[in-house]
Amino acid sequence: MNPIDTLLELFKINKDKVNDNLMNTIITQVIEFNQIPTYNEISRALNKFNKRDFVEVYLRDETDESISITSNSHNENIYNKFVQNNEGLDTRITVNINIKKNTEDIRISIFNIDTFLENFLSNSLVNNLKFFHFRFSYNSNIIFVNYDNDYMFNTNSMVMISNDKDITINTIDREDLLERCNSVSNFVNNIEYSLLPNDFSIITTNMNNEFIERLKKIKIIFSLLYIADYSAIDDENIKLKLNGYRNKDYLIKIKDFNYLDKYEEFYKIYEWIFQDANECDKMALTRNVISMYCKYTDILDIDEKTFLAIKSNYNIYLKENVDKYIELKKELTSFIMNTSNQINDIIGNFIGNFEKNIVAFITFILGTIIANIVSDTPLNNIFTKDIITIIFVILLGSLFYLVITIIETYYRFLSYKKNYDDLKESYRDILDEQDIVTIFKNDKEYLKNKKNVKKITVIFSILWVTLVIIAFISMVLNYNSEHIKKVIDILYKIVKCI
Repeated sequence: MNPIDTLLELFKINKDKVNDNLMNTIITQVIEFNQIPTYNEISRALNKFNKRDFVEVYLRDETDESISITSNSHNENIYNKFVQNNEGLDTRITVNINIKKNTEDIRISIFNIDTFLENFLSNSLVNNLKFFHFRFSYNSNIIFVNYDNDYMFNTNSMVMISNDKDITINTIDREDLLERCNSVSNFVNNIEYSLLPNDFSIITTNMNNEFIERLKKIKIIFSLLYIADYSAIDDENIKLKLNGYRNKDYLIKIKDFNYLDKYEEFYKIYEWIFQDANECDKMALTRNVISMYCKYTDILDIDEKTFLAIKSNYNIYLKENVDKYIELKKELTSFIMNTSNQINDIIGNFIGNFEKNIVAFITFILGTIIANIVSDTPLNNIFTKDIITIIFVILLGSLFYLVITIIETYYRFLSYKKNYDDLKESYRDILDEQDIVTIFKNDKEYLKNKKNVKKITVIFSILWVTLVIIAFISMVLNYNSEHIKKVIDILYKIVKCI
């Protein structure tokens, strides 16, 4: 039952005097004094309203004496005095009834659906948006409680019911979806109007009037706002900018824009983009296709072929990406297998150069000693000034060769690093950053290989330099040494015996 009916009946007021809107309900009527009800009758009528609504009955006589009765006040004595002051007088009473609706409550009471809808539609579309933004800033849902008739509807975020019964709404995560929409679109008024097409998408209804058409209109407008690269809305215009195969600006006058069934394609496209992941890829492809289809026409000339083309192109895109992904896995497998060989080659080359350096030096020394032993005129002092000079030159050459080997190792590792980075970069168009981190194991293998190359290079460079220094010091300390002569005599006797 409509709680306002009791008040109307008490004061003999017709229903058409009820002016209902989104924020409050106002009733004004002048009645004869003999029509005035008792305080208890008014109090009982006020108790029929839900406590979320603040109801005030304001009575004023012709002498401007007044009394206010509210749903949370107890002033029976003052009311009775007001009545006594007017008894026996041929006077009239002005009745003002004001019902203030709680702006923070999820429910909005409707006491006269006709004036409610009339007032809603008399507001500009932008004012409607401001109201919905205001209500959604407090709650993620809006429940219209229609006491007046059986009109009903529901969307993903709003519902109209006929009484105050408990109801469960299967809601969307508005905050998450708004964030995703704003991440791929530049809607200038996104702070001013934090709304979604889903909020206005009618799921079921028994209404077929301008109110439903207005909601559908808002749904299409916000679908366009989020599909565009850049968008803005003001009191008169919707501004869109689409960057695709062709960059184009669109201007839609709000007063000339009417909902048409074919515009449902925009909502289908929007819903498809955000129903799963990959909205960035879907959005880029959508803008390309729409800009191509609307190359010489207005964006509102869209038809069902556009959406079909978008989905077809996306399927092709997915197939290409699957092929690329398989190719990536193969390349990665091959790369990982070859990585160890590359790193081993780098390390092996460094160690090999070290070994060749040692072998060359030892070969020279032994060759010099053996050549002296088998000579017809062996020298008592093999390490002559000339030989020592040559050895020092060899040692300096060895250090120079070490520097070259280090540089070669460094550049070979840089080549390996470039191949590694190029492989990662080549798949950034089909993989997001998290996929790349996962597949490449957060560069764990690369860092391990880098550490190994650095470790081997440092260890063998120190060993290399140490041996050169030892050889250098030995040559200096043992120049013309008796110990060297004894070693040569022993080697000489061994060779002669053989």
